[in-house]
Amino acid sequence: IQVGPAIADSVSQLEVFQRSAPYVMPKEDPETTRGQRRRQQYFPWTTLLSRLRSYVFGELFGAGLVGKKEIRAKARGQWETYVNAVVRDSELRTKIEPDYEIGCKRVLLASDWYSTLQRDNVDLITSAIESITPRGVKTADGVEHEFDVLVYATGFSTTDFLAPMQIIGREGVTLRDAWATRPLAHRGVTVPEFPNFFVLYGPNTNLGSNSILFMLESQIQYVAHLMRAANDRDWRGIEVKPAALEEWRSMIDDESGETAWLQGCQSWYTVNGVNTNNWPKSSWQYHQLLRSVDLTNYANAS
Repeated sequence: IQVGPAIADSVSQLEVFQRSAPYVMPKEDPETTRGQRRRQQYFPWTTLLSRLRSYVFGELFGAGLVGKKEIRAKARGQWETYVNAVVRDSELRTKIEPDYEIGCKRVLLASDWYSTLQRDNVDLITSAIESITPRGVKTADGVEHEFDVLVYATGFSTTDFLAPMQIIGREGVTLRDAWATRPLAHRGVTVPEFPNFFVLYGPNTNLGSNSILFMLESQIQYVAHLMRAANDRDWRGIEVKPAALEEWRSMIDDESGETAWLQGCQSWYTVNGVNTNNWPKSSWQYHQLLRSVDLTNYANAS
C-alpha cells in the first residue's frame, strides 16, 4: 500500500498482485494548524492531554478489537460501510474483501489505497503467483503478465529475532537453536541458558494499537532493576529459571487463545498457530508487571 500509490501516477500500467486482501482503513493525518502550535507552545499540558487521549483510545480500542468478538464484528461493519462508500465497482469490492476476522492480521492505514486500485491504469490480480519468468510473472490461472519492471513488496521475516547476530549461551547453545521451534523470553526480556543477556522488543512484546516506545521504556526500566538486584546480592550474573519461562509461556498461551490473531489466518503474528510476536494484554498491564523484580524467578549465574 506504500509502493502502489507512490508510482501509479508515473507508470502507464500498474498490476498489483494480492496474496490476501488486507483490511485498509483511512489514515487520519490532519495538518497541525498555526493556532494548535501556538496553543501547545503556551500551554504544554494540552499536548500531554492529547497524547493521553490517544493512549487511552489505543488501549481500549486495541484490547476490544483483539479480545472481543462483538467489537470485531462492529469494526468489520465500519470497514464495510467505508468500502461501500469509496469503492464503486462491485467486482473490485469482492476482490478486496478479506476472508478472515478483522484484527487477525495487521489492519493497514491508508487513505489512498482503494482510490489507487480504481485508477484506469491499475489492475488488481488475485490469482496466485506461480513463477517469475524472463518477461514477467506467471499466475496460477495460466496467464503470463509481461512487465518492464517488477517491484517486490513481499515483507520480511519477523520471527527470526536478532538475526543475523549469532548469540551463544551456555554449552555453546545458540539463541537461534533455542528459538528454533518457538521464540520465547520471560517477560519478553530474559532467556534460560543465556546469563546476563537481555532482549528489548523480544517475543510477545509487539503492539498493534499503541506506541512500542512505551513497551521499550518499561523493558529498559526492568533490565535496570535486574542489574541492580544482582549487584546488591554480589551475584556474578543473573539468569532466568526454566520454570519461570514455562509459567510465562502458559500465561501467554492462555491469554492469546480467544484473540483475533488465532482465528485462522496466516500472519507474521504467529508461527504454526502460536502467538510469538504480540503482547496479549494492555501495555499498561505490561508496564505494571515490569515495575518490580521477583528474584525467585532468577538464579546467580556464577
